Amino acid sequence: CRGYEGLDPRVRYLRNDRNLGMPGNLNSGLRRCRAPLVANLHDGDLYRKDLLRLWKTALDGNPDAAFAFCQLSHLEGGTSLIVNPDLPERLERDDLLRYMLSDQSCYGSPVWGTVMGRRAVYESVGWFDERFFWYSDVWMWMRLNHTHPVLYVREPLIGLLPHEADRPYSKLNWW
Repeated sequence: CRGYEGLDPRVRYLRNDRNLGMPGNLNSGLRRCRAPLVANLHDGDLYRKDLLRLWKTALDGNPDAAFAFCQLSHLEGGTSLIVNPDLPERLERDDLLRYMLSDQSCYGSPVWGTVMGRRAVYESVGWFDERFFWYSDVWMWMRLNHTHPVLYVREPLIGLLPHEADRPYSKLNWW
């Protein structure tokens, strides 16, 4: 991280004195952020090189949208399975909740923790609620979609690695 920070002045490496947990770490980053767009990314996933550009392009074309997310590819056993549904590219207010309560989703969130959102919109609805621990992001996506549309990029831009610790990344050949 420090190496990237030295290559690009937009990159800042921030480390908390202690682990604040997922919602606390996200809130800490949002409070210190200076940019209008913020990408929440997981350290254990693989990202296509055009991920941030495609998210930003979607948000630039829809200034009223709160955040953008995309399809995911679950990498297991040498194959790639698309795990996110074929949603519309623009979900209007409360569409995420309607989808999550539908038979199609079986009460699951199509949005994982990886999104690009508008810092001002996060600030307007309040930060991630730490009472919900690992589900604080799902609560956030519903709150944001209650007040704003959200965007869905219909391409698998993120690869979720299997949880096997001994699987070397070099065998995946996903990109």
